[in-house]
Amino acid sequence: PESGCLLLANPELEHTQQNYFKSSVLVLIEHGEAGSIGFINNRPTPYTVGEVAPSLEMFKSCPLFFGGPVGDGIQVMHRVPGVRGARKIMNGLYF
Repeated sequence: PESGCLLLANPELEHTQQNYFKSSVLVLIEHGEAGSIGFINNRPTPYTVGEVAPSLEMFKSCPLFFGGPVGDGIQVMHRVPGVRGARKIMNGLYF
């Protein structure tokens, strides 16, 4: 699979350790021998990015989505080219 692909949770695995991803749609960010990184794209929270991370001024009014069991902090998937430190997922999509 390549970066930017959409992955759907396998309903046959929802009773196992994969229950965390139940009914999820993920955007694949990276995939390789070390593992995979993706963002859950269909589980919004009632918060905005600005309510949780006021320092991310550029994204303050954007909805905040529930993430995954990955690392610390907030990761922002966005369509704004030129954001310092952002990595390209595919044309027009960054994190």
